[in-house]
Amino acid sequence: MAPRKPPPLPKSHHVGRVTLRLKSGVYCARYRNDDKRRFEFSTKCRTLEGAIKVARRINDDLELHGDWRPTRGDMTVAAAWAEFCKKWTGWSDGVWSNNTYYYNGLILPAIGNLPIASVRPVDLLAILEGAEKNREGGRVGPSCWNGWITALSTLFRWASNPARAYCPGNPARLLERRREPNYGDRIPPALSDDELERLLTDLRTVSISPVAYYLTLLAVDLGMRPCELKKLTWDDIDFDNNQIRVVESKTDTDRYVPMTTRVRGAITERWNHVGQLNGEHPPVPGANIIKALKSAAKRVGIPHITRYVLRHTAATRWGESGMELDVVKNAMGHKKVDMTLRYMKSREKRIHDQFASFDQQQAG
Repeated sequence: MAPRKPPPLPKSHHVGRVTLRLKSGVYCARYRNDDKRRFEFSTKCRTLEGAIKVARRINDDLELHGDWRPTRGDMTVAAAWAEFCKKWTGWSDGVWSNNTYYYNGLILPAIGNLPIASVRPVDLLAILEGAEKNREGGRVGPSCWNGWITALSTLFRWASNPARAYCPGNPARLLERRREPNYGDRIPPALSDDELERLLTDLRTVSISPVAYYLTLLAVDLGMRPCELKKLTWDDIDFDNNQIRVVESKTDTDRYVPMTTRVRGAITERWNHVGQLNGEHPPVPGANIIKALKSAAKRVGIPHITRYVLRHTAATRWGESGMELDVVKNAMGHKKVDMTLRYMKSREKRIHDQFASFDQQQAG
């Protein structure tokens, strides 16, 4: 009696979001990710039982990450980050500095030794929540929180690219971002002329930080960002043409800002004090002045102060002095005039003066 032939293999089978199809004796897994793109990969299994095990792993990753790719080996998060640092070119110097501190201080100590393919959204959320609890007040703003998620998402999106396939998807994309307020509401008000003079006087005569007055003066007269002040070197200061070159700003382009009389005097004083020592000391000390700035603001009755308030004050003062909008935009280092207009706040005294002038013209 001839032996009975084994039953034919099922041609298709469904496991959650994954469909198994038999092709040339091997099961292939077909699925759609959260972006509705369709993919198909060989499970390399000739039996339905083996193909179902593979399909279950794929379906689990789809539920967790919204995507799946076949991975190569067990590359750790630390190794992926090291390779990312060598090859990624999509961040500016300022973003690199912030994110490197973030990864080295928070991410790598927590999950650096884990295979990057095994990281889940709950792991990343635990890291973010732990970092937030360690912050002053136990909470960070939406901008900082969303920046952390963006930094994570960039690495995992790079690692899940089919050209590398270090992980099956991007778990950071499932983390919930926090809603930020309208951009116009986030721009702090500029200081009035009286508040500014009281602040500078206090920093110069009362503050225990010797560099707080100096850095505040540079920020409020030149409108430079904190990260730009840190990069300033003596080679960037042109005393002959009375200007400062801002190198590699946020827009990745150099710009030149003329020095005011009091800024030139302050820089000359620092040059006479430390700059002639073979240029060993930079023109801007590497000091954090925010505590001294807030203490001085509290003493003179200013309710809210940050380093960026000084930059907004600079743009507002320039605009109120009659400086052309295009000149203010270039001095601030903005790409678009719209951003410059957000920085140039109309202070209350300016509004009253303008309406008083209009009223006089109407009466005359």
